Amino acid sequence: MKKWYQKLSLLGLTLAMTAPIYANEAIDKANHQFIEFSSDRTTYFFRTDGGNNSTVFFDSTINPTSYDPLVKYNLEQSYYFDKNDNLMISIDELQKLYAPYFDFTIDNNVLGINHTEFDLSTTGDYIKKVWQLEIDLTQDEINSGTYDYIEYQPAPSDAIMAINQENTSLNVEFAFENSEIDYRGNVYFLPLEDVMGIMGKYVFEETGYLSVANDEITLGASRPSNLWNGGAVAELPDGYTWANYMNEVADGTRNTGWLWQSFYMPSGEVFKNENAHLVSAEADRIVPFNLYVPSGYTWEESRMLFMLHDAYGNENTPTSQLMQNGIDIDAYAEEYNYVLVSPNGYTSSPSWSQYQAMYSFESAFVQAVASYPVTAEKVFLQGNGLGASGVFDIAMRMPNTFQGMAVSGPQLVNYDGSINIERSLYDLSSASNMPALVIQGVADEFTTFKTQMGSNLSQGVIESAVMPKLNDATYVAVELGTHTNSLSSSINIMFDFFQDIINPPQATLRTEDVLLLAKDNTIVVSLGSLQDVYGDAFKVYEMSSYDASTDSMMSYYTLIYGNKTINFQLDNTKYREGMERYAEDAFVLGEVETDVANLPNAPHFTYAPYEQEGYIFLPLDEIMSVLDLEVSKLMQ
Repeated sequence: MKKWYQKLSLLGLTLAMTAPIYANEAIDKANHQFIEFSSDRTTYFFRTDGGNNSTVFFDSTINPTSYDPLVKYNLEQSYYFDKNDNLMISIDELQKLYAPYFDFTIDNNVLGINHTEFDLSTTGDYIKKVWQLEIDLTQDEINSGTYDYIEYQPAPSDAIMAINQENTSLNVEFAFENSEIDYRGNVYFLPLEDVMGIMGKYVFEETGYLSVANDEITLGASRPSNLWNGGAVAELPDGYTWANYMNEVADGTRNTGWLWQSFYMPSGEVFKNENAHLVSAEADRIVPFNLYVPSGYTWEESRMLFMLHDAYGNENTPTSQLMQNGIDIDAYAEEYNYVLVSPNGYTSSPSWSQYQAMYSFESAFVQAVASYPVTAEKVFLQGNGLGASGVFDIAMRMPNTFQGMAVSGPQLVNYDGSINIERSLYDLSSASNMPALVIQGVADEFTTFKTQMGSNLSQGVIESAVMPKLNDATYVAVELGTHTNSLSSSINIMFDFFQDIINPPQATLRTEDVLLLAKDNTIVVSLGSLQDVYGDAFKVYEMSSYDASTDSMMSYYTLIYGNKTINFQLDNTKYREGMERYAEDAFVLGEVETDVANLPNAPHFTYAPYEQEGYIFLPLDEIMSVLDLEVSKLMQ
């Protein structure tokens, strides 16, 4: 049975216009203002075929192609069904579900409900829509009232909006045909279908779920009858739907793979500023976070990685962006046994060190650790861009909570030129002994290599604000790496880095089978020999990166030993030591950077690395010098 409800055309409701009231007499009582949020929902799903009535699911306005996010939210007050099978929900819970654009008052036995939507128009502006209901609570059967519908002309969200008089209707009478408001346990329960139908929602029932959608378009993409996309590694039976997924999560039979949880964030003096003092701020919203749990999860063996998103991201960005770049992060989580947790930074430019973003991180941390605990020595941090600066912020506030951190393209400079990780009483030196992996794309178009590493005349922000503070950091430059692709190119480096923190590799010296050759008065050593000699501590990575498209793909090698790194290509004498910036890098972004004259040229090997009969050979003296290894020990 499918049920549809629309404004002024409601199945199961009786509507009538009273004496005409002109639209210019409309009063927007709630006066809800648009509040930016990085990930809103389009549809709520309520189970109707039995099972858990304290769990609600919702989807997102931003749906990645990598998987289908369906976020679980736990109600404090369960919904129930009346004698006519109407789904009855607490008005307090309904307010939370649609906050901050839903509020109610009870005054002189009249229930007043105000609800606002901000719909994006075809011009890119917003159309503000307001519903205002009044219901007399002294009726024998509380099933009728009046409402105003006020629609505004399209306008930017921060502009003064004018009422669209043609589409505005005032003092419209309504009556529920087979339901009424119920009062139990000092709480009013409302018939969900009828009330939300009046307020412009599309209500649709199928496959055991009642869907309440903001608009008709979302139903085509958000119905629970759709097949559920479970990511790269999920093995699902044929015909596995959204409803199947939600049933299993609600019933507790699905507790691994992609999961999404949420919590209610209140307003008031519950937030911290950057110095950890309690301050008051507005929120009043349900906030989701992304969670992946490996199939082999155990609290003794599994690890946990918190992944913080960049500007213009949300809880799905850290993982979905990797998957869009060809990195099946769920496969990595399975291989390395990681619980992945991605909080929502609340705004499109999260300040993870304070206010709603910090509250969101701490809430996701508590909820994730409570649901899927791991041992203390296996908890790590990762972030990109603003998420990377957030990693630094959290590490210096909680240095004993995390065992290591990985950052890529950290956005450390504010618009006024100040350094954002130096604006509080906290200092990165408090996390000086935490192992850190710092990744920077040479072709990063947002946090540019120039900004990060500077020149001979002026230090970059990583040089001045990060390097002096961290005692155990490894710096990796990604050739042609962009802001969104550098982590993808370095994903194996990151997971190996964390693995070496948990189980430090043994750097035993074995010199029995060192393969050395002489080439034009240069002694070259095989790469395999160095791996044999120095064991698992000597890391070799075949890297691929590109700037704007796969047409400009670049392949090269990165070697890591201890905290030392080197990048090189076969048949090319040029190499990069650590994260040094060279004159050649000033041309990477197209327009020549102004400080090119103040940059050194890239160093060159005396003989280009080459491949022969499956072995890769490099100049012995130079490779040992860059990695701070002693040639004499190798030659013993």
